[in-house]
Amino acid sequence: MFVAPFVDADSGDKEGLGLVTIEAIACGCPVVVGDVAVVADIFLDTEMAMRAIPGDPGSLAAKIKDVLLAPDMALQRTVAIRERLEQRMSWQSVASRYGEMLRNVGSRAWRR
Repeated sequence: MFVAPFVDADSGDKEGLGLVTIEAIACGCPVVVGDVAVVADIFLDTEMAMRAIPGDPGSLAAKIKDVLLAPDMALQRTVAIRERLEQRMSWQSVASRYGEMLRNVGSRAWRR
């Protein structure tokens, strides 16, 4: 299990690295993370089981306990999230989207 109790700092700084969470999921590791803005880029609203209330140790502990008590369910969630993220973030998918953007820019430039 990967645990990252992300929080928003009192100074206004935003903590949370979405990439480390994605890397853990890519390795098939169930995750529990603080529910900060960057997490919304990774998880759907229906995937709250892995998201703890930032700055709330009780919420974090409960989410960790859930994973430990039901590891098969946590792994199933992780696999489903990984498959969804692969479709969106694989090299092939990202390259395809960049290619489409470049084609659109190129075709607009030629029309001028």
